[in-house]
Amino acid sequence: TANIKSPTPASICGIQGSNSCSSKIDTFNGTREKYEEWIGKLIGQIDSAPEYFEDREDRKLNYLMQHLTGPAYELVNDDFGPRARALDPNLTLEYAIKQLDRAYFPVDKYCTARAKLVKLKMGYNEPFAEFYPKFHIQINRLKLGDEHKVDELTKRLSKRFADKILTGTDESYDQVVNRCYKLDSQLNMWAAFHNLDANNFKKRTRCEKWFPKGPIPKCEQMK
Repeated sequence: TANIKSPTPASICGIQGSNSCSSKIDTFNGTREKYEEWIGKLIGQIDSAPEYFEDREDRKLNYLMQHLTGPAYELVNDDFGPRARALDPNLTLEYAIKQLDRAYFPVDKYCTARAKLVKLKMGYNEPFAEFYPKFHIQINRLKLGDEHKVDELTKRLSKRFADKILTGTDESYDQVVNRCYKLDSQLNMWAAFHNLDANNFKKRTRCEKWFPKGPIPKCEQMK
């Protein structure tokens, strides 16, 4: 079978037209202490590019395999690698992650996830793209229904973010998450514009300080 390369995070961002998945995801080699953080970031990457990954388990699994190495790769390659997927097109990322969980996640993962979720809160200026992977990896362990997952998510959003995202309860969990990512992108664009405008204001103010009367020479150069 052909070795089809999975997209890099940067190429996924290109497809999405946003910076929500710009962070680099390292490969996982089986170091247990790093597993929880790594799998959370990987799931966050996939969730941040729904147009590319939605209903495409082959792409999700290929992306997973590209970020495994050593013992971790060997653990799932026979069951979820290219040859296995060619024989069984119904293989899913969820089952591959369960296999990794059994090997690398703490035994009492429900209590661990619940305890971490209780302490988790989105920072006031924290981007949703940074907060969500931490939330998702814990909520996914609890096996809750859509309504409860939406409730857990909205309770942990920052007030700045929640005030703009909460509109109703008819949406599915995935729809709420997608709206959060879109709002995150809009807020990032607004912040970048605001910072640029603030810098220009400071430069104009400096011009006016030195030239309080009459026309301000060459101020256009300082915008």
